[in-house]
Amino acid sequence: MEHLICDAMLGKLAKWLRILGFDTLYEREIKDEKLTEKTGKTGRILLTADRRLAVRKILRGKVILINSFFLKEQLKETIEKLHLQIRGEKFFSRCLICNSPLLPICKEKIKNRVPPYVYKTISSFSICPLCDKIYWLATHRERMISRLEYLLEV
Repeated sequence: MEHLICDAMLGKLAKWLRILGFDTLYEREIKDEKLTEKTGKTGRILLTADRRLAVRKILRGKVILINSFFLKEQLKETIEKLHLQIRGEKFFSRCLICNSPLLPICKEKIKNRVPPYVYKTISSFSICPLCDKIYWLATHRERMISRLEYLLEV
């Protein structure tokens, strides 16, 4: 599995790569020098829409230039250029906020942290061990899957 990092121009792409289950770092405000350094230190592949950043010699072999401004094409470019394997079992397995892998959590442990209706109607929950955000499967997941089908042309 690829470990990715997106530049500040590719926030939506980073979110959807996380939805697909890919380990994708993203910081909204990061200078090119810091991004280059982080790419080198972590061994990640940098996804960038910045042509000047993409041609830096220090990034050779560790950078993919994303040419499109549109999310659908950006996702297609990324998947094709990196030969990423899309696997349904990996969908919704990472925190959309901080990228950490989600962990299942016992329903009783989050009773006071979700709306009563959600607690009553949903049986399975996950939590981010880093930022403590709680996730569950509901109608928003179905909308996201429909959006994924559109984006991936499934």
